[in-house]
Amino acid sequence: MEKGHCWETAASCPSEERITWFCTDGKGLSVLEDGVFTTYTHADSIPLKAVYSIAEDGKGNIWFSTRDQGILKFDGKNFTGLTLKQGLRNLSISGLAATYDGQLLVIHRSGIDLLTPETGHLIYYDAEVGVPDAEPNLNAMDSDGKGNVWIGMPGHLIRFTTLEQPLRIHPETRLEKVSVMLAPVNWWEKSEFGHRENFLAFDFVGIWLTDPESVTYRYKLEGYDQDWNYARDRRKTYSHLPPGNYAFHLSSSENGAWLDEPIMSYHFKIRAPLWQRPWFIALSIIGLAALSYYLIKNRETRMRRIEKLKRDSIRSQYETLKSQINPHFLFNSFNTLLAFIEEDPALAAEYVEKLSDFYRVILAYREMEKIPLEEELKLTENFAYLLKKRFGENFSLDIRVDSRSNYFVAPLALQMLVENAVKHNVVGKSKPLKVSIERLEGDYLLVTNNLQPKMTADPSTGFGLSGIVNRYAMLTDRPVLVEKTENEFRVKVPLLK
Repeated sequence: MEKGHCWETAASCPSEERITWFCTDGKGLSVLEDGVFTTYTHADSIPLKAVYSIAEDGKGNIWFSTRDQGILKFDGKNFTGLTLKQGLRNLSISGLAATYDGQLLVIHRSGIDLLTPETGHLIYYDAEVGVPDAEPNLNAMDSDGKGNVWIGMPGHLIRFTTLEQPLRIHPETRLEKVSVMLAPVNWWEKSEFGHRENFLAFDFVGIWLTDPESVTYRYKLEGYDQDWNYARDRRKTYSHLPPGNYAFHLSSSENGAWLDEPIMSYHFKIRAPLWQRPWFIALSIIGLAALSYYLIKNRETRMRRIEKLKRDSIRSQYETLKSQINPHFLFNSFNTLLAFIEEDPALAAEYVEKLSDFYRVILAYREMEKIPLEEELKLTENFAYLLKKRFGENFSLDIRVDSRSNYFVAPLALQMLVENAVKHNVVGKSKPLKVSIERLEGDYLLVTNNLQPKMTADPSTGFGLSGIVNRYAMLTDRPVLVEKTENEFRVKVPLLK
């Protein structure tokens, strides 16, 4: 070691052996143990050059001060460093001194810090308590054996006395007020709020009489904040908090190191609104399920009833159709047949064949809702053949429709319209009856006959035309249109897809 640039101090050891440490100004650390010197030029990755002072804490750890690397602790195996990150105010340390109760005084140009070795907590002493901001003398300190540490400063001495009572090393953190919707509440008694009471403000203080301006705060709302928030403000506001359980954690520090500062907490709950509570949701689901089941079943019942009424109506209408085969028409058809048998047996056979086909088709179609237009036109032509055999040239049917299409009509609708024309109008040589069927734009068929009403109407069931109208009302939204002029009777029948 270089002359004039070193000093030594003896540190106690649990063993009977004496260990002597040597600090140098430029050569690092050396230790003499069992007559053997060991030199440390690095403490882990920290280079050791100028080591100014050495001290031992109450646990037997050795502490060293450096020129610009802060202070180091050696626990017998490893070195640990304390720097600005751990709360030191200055990296250039002028001296270290052990207090009567095993703590350490860290002396530097910014003041004096009291270090608690077990926790690494630092208390700052500066001009606020009479410690000047000056360049202290290097290693100018000593203990007098009465619990006092004397520190030499330019022009005066400072005495540090260890207190008999434990020293408060942290600010006293208090939650002063909790406001809900800007109104203070007894937060020590009330901790549960409604879903609309979700605007909370916290007022707090950290009491540190030594230097109140140095106090900083950190807080975190567990259940909302992801991490700690740091500030000097003494109020924190949270708005529009969702329902849930929360804990407001708060602590204060006089040095900003945040090592072992105590944390106070306030737990509270914001209740969920009625419609978000589990029992309400469960009842709502059950209610909706029951309502859906009822509506579905009610709809199914209503649809079955409608289908039944529809089937009954159609069946009734078809029965009506069958009953509408005018007995007089049958009687006249048979009379015509007798006349043909006497006059022209071959024609009589053809007439019987047509009459048979006509009634066979009626029986085949009576259970159907709709039939192809082509089939209905054939049925109507067969019916017209029978009428022509009966009335001769006094009756004519003119069909101007292309039957080769994909349209449908209600069965027997056209045939019944032709039959109605014969039933309600005079058919004679002086007043021939002319019936026509033609296609209109808009997918309609127009059935027209010249109007020459009978003086005495034939017996009628009254279901002919009204039956056609009602059947189409169940098959389509497009209505059957009936028009009556001075000379014509016109019925427009919609074509079905």
